[in-house]
Amino acid sequence: MPTPYPEARLHLPGNAGTVKGHLVRMERHGGQLWALVRVPAWKRWRSQLAVGEPATEGIAPGVEEAWAPAEAVDVSEEVMGDLRAQRALERLGAA
Repeated sequence: MPTPYPEARLHLPGNAGTVKGHLVRMERHGGQLWALVRVPAWKRWRSQLAVGEPATEGIAPGVEEAWAPAEAVDVSEEVMGDLRAQRALERLGAA
C-alpha cells in the first residue's frame, strides 16, 4: 500500500452516509475482497485523580481502523491505478 495512505470514502450501512478516511490495506478472504480503512472516531476517556474522588469523563477525537467490504470503499481513479500496478508487480515477483 502506498504511504502516506491514500484517501478513501467509507460508505456506512443503510443511509448512514459516508466517512472520509485512509485506505490502509486490502485483503481477500473467502473469495471476497475486504478493505482496512482508518477513519476518525470519538474516543471516551475517564480520569480519577484519587481513590474516592469524583471521576471526570469526556470524549476526544481519535482514529479507528475498520474492515469493510471493498464495495463500500471509494478511492480515486489514480489510487486504483497505483493499486493495480502494485498488484501486477507483486504477481511478477511471485512468478
